[in-house]
Amino acid sequence: MNLRELNDLIKAEMGRESLVKLPFKSYRELAASIGGSLRVGGALENALSGVYSSDAKSAIIALIRIRMEKILAAVRSGSTPKNLLAEEKRILNSLSYLEPLLPRSDYNGRVRIVSFGIQFLRIRTSNGNEMGPFRKGDVAVLPVEDAEDLMIRKIVSIIYRKEKVLKGD
Repeated sequence: MNLRELNDLIKAEMGRESLVKLPFKSYRELAASIGGSLRVGGALENALSGVYSSDAKSAIIALIRIRMEKILAAVRSGSTPKNLLAEEKRILNSLSYLEPLLPRSDYNGRVRIVSFGIQFLRIRTSNGNEMGPFRKGDVAVLPVEDAEDLMIRKIVSIIYRKEKVLKGD
């Protein structure tokens, strides 16, 4: 795959709400196919391949960001995205591994896994727990009311919703 084809994939991904079916099974396969298209020769060719490699890396990062935003949006809405790459499947599956760690049904199991978008000192949750401090990017499990309040205030984004009553030990 060359850089032009990769840019075409990014445009296609940006043009659809759902994930585009990509012609490779993983980001690793994509990176290998791009790396294989580099030709190394003299000093000029090496300099150009360095620029090409940097552009390819930026394009791959852009593709990952676009796709992850779509995946998180699908999860937030309660749907399961299709056309996932291997790495994306692992990330999505890791959310289900977190489920047993979620708090028990003190508040009917209605919790949200959130990611903090800014540094936040402390929160006293609706069930009386005190949590914090949080750094940007930290993840926490909060009662739905607290998570949605912080989301409205643009402090967190919701990563995962858990609606049903969780089973105890």
